[in-house]
Amino acid sequence: MSSHRQKKLNLLALHLLFWVIYILLWAVKDLAFHNNFLGNIRTNILTGIPYIPFVYFNLFYLMPRFLFKGKYWQYLSVVLPGTLLMTYLSVHFHFWLFSEFYANTGDVALFFISLEGQAVIISEILMLMTFSMTLYLLQQWYQKERLAQELQKQKLETELNLLKSQVNPHFLFNALNSIFVMMDRDVEKSRNMLVQLSDVLSHQIYETQKGEVLLQAEVDNLKNYIEIERTRHGGLADIQVSIQDNLNGHQIAPMLLLPIVENAFKHSKSNKAVSYTHLTLPTKRI
Repeated sequence: MSSHRQKKLNLLALHLLFWVIYILLWAVKDLAFHNNFLGNIRTNILTGIPYIPFVYFNLFYLMPRFLFKGKYWQYLSVVLPGTLLMTYLSVHFHFWLFSEFYANTGDVALFFISLEGQAVIISEILMLMTFSMTLYLLQQWYQKERLAQELQKQKLETELNLLKSQVNPHFLFNALNSIFVMMDRDVEKSRNMLVQLSDVLSHQIYETQKGEVLLQAEVDNLKNYIEIERTRHGGLADIQVSIQDNLNGHQIAPMLLLPIVENAFKHSKSNKAVSYTHLTLPTKRI
């Protein structure tokens, strides 16, 4: 079953539940006048029928068209006459129902066309309108909150994916070029650089698919990156690194630290003979 269809079924179930609760509550209320609970349920089903079109006309037409757009006077100019018209129709429906279909209920039928009976009916309509609007507004608020949370989640995921992909391509090209040059000077160092570069790329390809990775794995990746930079720059860079050894199995989103270290190397360069890059990763408070 598709998600869209499931949402429609859930919405339909909520509306049915609302009307069931309404009928049951009014049946309980009517026990003060008639002690047949099942009879009260049947009567409230019949007398509630005229209310249904007006309730949904208000929820799905008047409120979106006027109320949600701040057109309060236009909304009142329609809903108030509509409520009075609904009261008039309901009064006569009640009178006809109790006159024609219920035996020995003549007094009840006359009650509904009296001023007191009309006041009872209009109060029922207003309460029903209030309850339905309150639940509808709560539902709309809940949907907007879920949508806002989903958009925020998508935004964070997009930002995280962007961070994950931010290994500087210049680093890759420079590292490969340094390895190529180092092969003629020091085969062992070039071999180590190649292994370190392989580990950095492997970390980027495989570990970034996870929501979280071990902080130790992320730190090991940083160390490989730093060692490549140390070998590349040789004596032209003063690189000092202080990283706590015991990381206690903590986790972190992948590739959050590498862009910071990349920028540290990038902006450490100057016109001086030696560039300085000092990095510290304390984790005692984690």
